[in-house]
Amino acid sequence: MIRASLLLLSAASVALAALPARGAELVDRVVLRVNDEIVTLREYRERREMRLESIAAAEGLTTEERRRLATEAGRAALRELFDEALVLSRARQLRIDPTPSQLDAAIDSTRERMGIDSAAEFERALAENGLTRESYRQRMKQNIAFNEVMQREVQAKVTVEDDVLLRLYRDQAERFRTPARRRVEELVVVESAAPDAGQRRVIAEDLRRALEGGESMAAVAERVGADVVAGPIDLGWVVAGELAPELDRVVQALEPGAVSEPVEARAGVHLLVVREVRPAGTRPFDEVKETLRVEESRRLFEEKTRELLADLERKAYVVENLPEEAVGYRTALPENPEAAGALGSFAPARAGEAPPPAAEPAPLAPASQPAATAPPPAAP
Repeated sequence: MIRASLLLLSAASVALAALPARGAELVDRVVLRVNDEIVTLREYRERREMRLESIAAAEGLTTEERRRLATEAGRAALRELFDEALVLSRARQLRIDPTPSQLDAAIDSTRERMGIDSAAEFERALAENGLTRESYRQRMKQNIAFNEVMQREVQAKVTVEDDVLLRLYRDQAERFRTPARRRVEELVVVESAAPDAGQRRVIAEDLRRALEGGESMAAVAERVGADVVAGPIDLGWVVAGELAPELDRVVQALEPGAVSEPVEARAGVHLLVVREVRPAGTRPFDEVKETLRVEESRRLFEEKTRELLADLERKAYVVENLPEEAVGYRTALPENPEAAGALGSFAPARAGEAPPPAAEPAPLAPASQPAATAPPPAAP
């Protein structure tokens, strides 16, 4: 899933960690080449392991959903790496090459956000994640290049005019309906005030008459004491159906300012007053316009990201040497990503918000020597 938080979880421009001696165990190999970019077995396994850990830790998944996601983890992980390689290759075609000063500024900004004051402390933090300053710098360079491609090729094409927002507002009018609301306060004659429900009701009737005579809830509560009555309790703005059924029926029938009959419910006998009523209506366009703009921008960003990836994939020079569980990775896309629900964070190749200008790269194993380049396609 291509999102701002997962833009560059891999360093795609790396090669074999080492060539094995004859008869020695193969420790790494290239599993995927996309134009000039490669993905190694080590990178693939790291990404797959991260995905499996996320699936295991995710809340709200059924056993069957968890099992299915784990089964698809290899294909989904390689699909992510493939999409990232496509974008990084496009950065090469566009000759996007972050300058040393850009890298320095991005790294300094990252260090400040992490609250690390000294260079030595930063070096220690990198070492704890298996990185050197130079390998981290390479990750940052890739991140900036990746984000620059997304900015030029996707975000720059995402524009949402006010007339589009107005149409969406009208089409989704039901979504912005607001139900009638009532601001409610209550006093509760607590169960400990009397051993018998009938006795509590008698106390509540006396309190109701005092309220109708103009005494405030606060004054009544202070006069009779906390061992008899709880309150006044501000229930805030409530809509039909939010309160317990026996209370809801009374509240919905009350006129503003009127005191209810005593109502037996949880915790004792309740006396309710509706302080204010706001009728049902529709939130104004100006109030929801920016929410609609963000939603439509995200939808367009995702749509145009998919279009970009599909176009880059059609033109890419691809060589594969896949692990068995990753075979079929190119079709590892849900038919309707938005229907994924709780599984959405594991849906590959989904765009999220526009990437930030210089997100820091996630720590991975250091890169090694560059591979021989594959013949790239002509830049579109």
